[in-house]
Amino acid sequence: MSNYAKFLKEILANKRKLNDFEMVCLTEESSAVLQNKLPPKLKDQGSFFIPCVIGNSNFNKVLCNLSASINLMPYSVFKKLGLGEAKPITYIFTIN
Repeated sequence: MSNYAKFLKEILANKRKLNDFEMVCLTEESSAVLQNKLPPKLKDQGSFFIPCVIGNSNFNKVLCNLSASINLMPYSVFKKLGLGEAKPITYIFTIN
């Protein structure tokens, strides 16, 4: 929690009395909010790997991509998880 957010929380919870002046260090993001500016755009983190456990199956490196809206898994993983019968479908999608 940023210093400013903690400061406001203490004031609102009446744990801290307001003095005439009090200095608080602001992060760039909280400063932008107070000045009614848009915070700076952060760099896209792209894809990354995380460990994952599904049932009794451990996967050390599961690919995560926060901008993906379609989730796929290899057929070998599907079989290993014992999710039942796979049904073939026809689906057309465009990748931009």
